[in-house]
Amino acid sequence: ACGAAQGRLHAAGLAIDPADRRDLAPRWLRDVTAKLESLRAAAVLTPAAVTAATALARQSAPPQCEGGAVFGDYCAENIVQRRDGSLCLIDIETVATGPYDFDLARTRYRWPMTDREWAVYLDGYRLHRDPAPFVAHRRFWSLTAIVDSLIFRHQFRADDLAVPRAAFAALLGEAEAGGAPAATTSLE
Repeated sequence: ACGAAQGRLHAAGLAIDPADRRDLAPRWLRDVTAKLESLRAAAVLTPAAVTAATALARQSAPPQCEGGAVFGDYCAENIVQRRDGSLCLIDIETVATGPYDFDLARTRYRWPMTDREWAVYLDGYRLHRDPAPFVAHRRFWSLTAIVDSLIFRHQFRADDLAVPRAAFAALLGEAEAGGAPAATTSLE
């Protein structure tokens, strides 16, 4: 049901103007590489890690992407179930516009799901929007979500960088090995 709700939002027709959409993916690539450089400059990441992550971003970035209304922080801790069984999002301050696939990556990053649970989640999502573009460029979108978490934590909770650093290292290790994604744990 939660996957279907996110898919429904992404398919609702609240899309970013096509003229702005053409530059959306390249803009996000430029943004993540700039953020990686700022993390290197702040000594949050090593130069070698930034070089590897920048290469991963360039290799896995989509040439284009769709965007529109996104939740921004769609995860279990921000959803309650009403008495009638319907779902209610309780943290809506992050609702914005952006790439749909970043929103999916952020959900995957924030929500502790096993691979099987994630597959079920995507089955619900698929009822409204095809997740294939996300799956095809999952490493790029995952990297953007992790880098955003590193930036946030460095700025506001510098003593708590272990979780996004571990996720960052796991993603780089997975990409280097050429393997499938590792099982997910709560990452923020």
